[in-house]
Amino acid sequence: APYGILKRDDDPHCPIEGLEKPTSRACKAYEEAHCLDNFKLIAQPGIGHQMTSSMVKEASDWFDKFLKQEWLVTRNVV
Repeated sequence: APYGILKRDDDPHCPIEGLEKPTSRACKAYEEAHCLDNFKLIAQPGIGHQMTSSMVKEASDWFDKFLKQEWLVTRNVV
């Protein structure tokens, strides 16, 4: 299953330190399962608790990569 995280480095509501251990473990698990392409962490610096246009693009691309492909396969389009 894909696992993508978009994070703002300077977000006071969700400190980056709280993600270090779980993302490290997840990355290791995905690497051991030979599917590191299904794991992604993006941490943008200096933007606080906001959503940027580049984050929206990253999220959209991530969903397209996994959801559109699955939708097409389940309908025998590809």
